[in-house]
Amino acid sequence: MANGSNTYAERNSGVNQGEVLFEEYCAKRGYQLHRLGFDEKHNSVARFSNLNFFLRNLPDYVVDTGSEVRVVQVKGSPNIKHTEYDNIPLFMSYYSSKQAVLQYVFCFNPQPGSEFKPIWVYPETVMSLYDKGIPGVWSDGVKYRKISFDQK
Repeated sequence: MANGSNTYAERNSGVNQGEVLFEEYCAKRGYQLHRLGFDEKHNSVARFSNLNFFLRNLPDYVVDTGSEVRVVQVKGSPNIKHTEYDNIPLFMSYYSSKQAVLQYVFCFNPQPGSEFKPIWVYPETVMSLYDKGIPGVWSDGVKYRKISFDQK
């Protein structure tokens, strides 16, 4: 699993393991995958922090499974920023529809000898888990909570 306790610069210095795992998972299943949000690893935007909040927080992908379309926000750690939590209802309103629902997909490296299985959850579940999560603060002062999927 990515080290969600690292600074922003440290977290962005390597590959985005959650997205790599998710892309491999989709490819194995023959899902059509379309990049929607920004890719800070391969095509970073200068002065990204100057962009509007909703542009900076676009979901990562649109996924067509063959039977449904999903708008996906990939997470490589169980840490959810407080600002994201506060805005989940707006994200649902802006990015989700009845025909293409917004989902969060948590992608952690599997234990040795285990198969990778992403954790698909609806935004409402993320909010519920956040409420029960363990509070923390990163070195740059950003507040977050570490959520646990054992509570679902």
